Amino acid sequence: MDNALSTIRLLPATKKELKTYKEKVKTEVLSGQYNALEVAGMLKAMEELTKALRSDSEIKTAIQEEAGKYPEKTIDYGNFKITKADRRKKDFSGIDPVYDEMVRERASLDAQIKAREAVIESGVDPATGETFPPVPFETISVISVSLK
Repeated sequence: MDNALSTIRLLPATKKELKTYKEKVKTEVLSGQYNALEVAGMLKAMEELTKALRSDSEIKTAIQEEAGKYPEKTIDYGNFKITKADRRKKDFSGIDPVYDEMVRERASLDAQIKAREAVIESGVDPATGETFPPVPFETISVISVSLK
């Protein structure tokens, strides 16, 4: 391996390549050529790596600086189309006391709902003695993968 990115460069980089690659992986897993649990671990590692790289502030800054060198809004760069945009995030707090009170009420209501759910789940309302049937639930099997 020449450098850290040389491995990533081997991965598919277009929609068509991604689709083909996904189908190849699927075939290899379903045919038993590779253990599905091993694949789950490899996918988790790729997810964690992607998340770590995308959230790194220095990498984000480097990407922003490089994109800033191009005057156009959309940059065609190899197999990629990079679009620059500005996003606005509005902060309504502190402007209108009615709004601020509504937000406080929502937070209070969320806490009340959570407390009421606990009462219902216990089966009996201690304040009134009212009983509740068991809360229906659905069980779904999940597999959680973590890295060592």
